[in-house]
Amino acid sequence: MAEQERSDRVSTAKPCGLWDIYRFSYLLALRSLNWHHARDVARLLIEPCSYWRNVEVPAVVNHLCVRRGERILDVGSPKLASIFLWYRMGVEMYATDLYPYFFDEYSHYLRRVANSQTGASYHIELQDARRLTYPDCYFNKVYAISVVEHIEHEGDSLAVQEIRRVLRPGGICCLTVPFASRYRESSIEYEVYYKDSAKGRPAFYERHYDPQSLQERLIGPSGLTVSTLKYFGERWVPFERLYRALPRILKMLLSPLSPAFARVFLHEVDSNRLSSAKAALIVMRKQSRPFPGTPSD
Repeated sequence: MAEQERSDRVSTAKPCGLWDIYRFSYLLALRSLNWHHARDVARLLIEPCSYWRNVEVPAVVNHLCVRRGERILDVGSPKLASIFLWYRMGVEMYATDLYPYFFDEYSHYLRRVANSQTGASYHIELQDARRLTYPDCYFNKVYAISVVEHIEHEGDSLAVQEIRRVLRPGGICCLTVPFASRYRESSIEYEVYYKDSAKGRPAFYERHYDPQSLQERLIGPSGLTVSTLKYFGERWVPFERLYRALPRILKMLLSPLSPAFARVFLHEVDSNRLSSAKAALIVMRKQSRPFPGTPSD
């Protein structure tokens, strides 16, 4: 029975659904209950994934095509995806970020589920996506969920170049980024997430890519080959904008319903109707080395 449970956890034959991620989040929360982490555990129970993450996280998990024992790099993504892949798929996970906001929380989770994990390791590290410290060709798969758009100046292009460097030949990279019909940049001056504004600099910077900037800032500089490019948008009403306008207390009360809202309002957008797209999923592959005696690409 224990062996069957282990096999079920690491199988990748069946596509991962949002409920699989939520169910794991509930398991993680129940095993991690204590007063010190009460707020973190409450978030795992109430809203494991936010509105857009309900689409992005399952899409990335499925398109990575993870196999047991592979070495995976998470570049600054929401960390639930990393611990889910480590626990269920049996991978060697490197969960990284530019800031250490998640170190204590996820170290606690690891201690609580360590006896049930699949034998692979989970590393928590500070890394700058523009200057990764890993050797060349170190990872089988790399992903970044809504990350590179926040790296200022040419940082997004530098990040995808670093991803290519550390990715093994034949390896897969999955990125999700905000999308718009016309490229734009924005910033927020007040405190957001774990980051404060300082000396007049914005606390939160973000790009919305259009088709041209996707190519010029991400796909082209990466040197990787695109295998999948998908777009997602909202149907019927701009729910995200309406939700942001609500009072904070009402947002908190509605947060457990985010998967239902995502299911109703979010959908994949056809490539010939990009005016309604708000997010893009890019899946790219690093070409395998040519056989000896054959010309390189």
